[in-house]
Amino acid sequence: FSTNLNQSTTDYLPTQFNLNATTGGWSLGLMALQYQTVNPLIPQSAYPYRIMPRITASKNFDLGLADLSLVADATRFSNPYSSATTGQRLHVAPSLYHEFRDSWYEITPKLTLDATAYQLTRGLSDPLYLASDPQEHPTRVVPITSLDSKLFFERSYGETGRYRAQLEPRLYYLNVPYRDQTNIPLFDTGLTNLSYSQLFTANRFSGGDRISDANALTYGVSWSLIDTLQGTEPLSLRIAQRYNFRESRVIPTVDKGGSTVVAEAYSDINKHWN
Repeated sequence: FSTNLNQSTTDYLPTQFNLNATTGGWSLGLMALQYQTVNPLIPQSAYPYRIMPRITASKNFDLGLADLSLVADATRFSNPYSSATTGQRLHVAPSLYHEFRDSWYEITPKLTLDATAYQLTRGLSDPLYLASDPQEHPTRVVPITSLDSKLFFERSYGETGRYRAQLEPRLYYLNVPYRDQTNIPLFDTGLTNLSYSQLFTANRFSGGDRISDANALTYGVSWSLIDTLQGTEPLSLRIAQRYNFRESRVIPTVDKGGSTVVAEAYSDINKHWN
């Protein structure tokens, strides 16, 4: 399954259906996705999985001293390749967090319990197909702890204060224990693209089949110049790096030490171009 937009667009034509609704504070969704492979050089064994369908539900609860966020989804995966492993995945992730904030700072401790269960039909191409225990009902429960902190500094420029500069240093600590996930197939999962915002997230994988272990600290800073009259951002600069206090064992592994430094620049030329 490709997470590269160019490759996905060139090799596959997606057909997607979405239906969303809200009721009683719940956000509900129904989604179906399948692909038409247009590149004749791609073998059937490499075809992406179809999501037929996915049901999602989420809601936030105010508990007074803290907030509870509940996210859940159930997905059925199929594949045109007859030897591929197929199945269903149930995912539930409650998160307990609280935002401490003022005009000049924001601190958010967060604890998530990420639980996933599978019901699989192992295909002929699966290494576990002929195993004495094909492990058709794997489960995974991972506690995810994070602490996100930001500082906010502002300064106005110009005689009328038209331009406002914002400086935002940020620290993000993440701790996720290792779980062996080699018995779980890759249905919709791949590495996310490295970016400033990705360094401040809890998982380096997209999809739900892999959760990366981590004991890491991300440090970064962003600076933005805002034109309050035009409502544009003439210039925005961001730079960040993650330091891993230990090796991440989930394949592909990540070495102990500093990651690649990510620097980004953005500019609104006007309201219509950026």
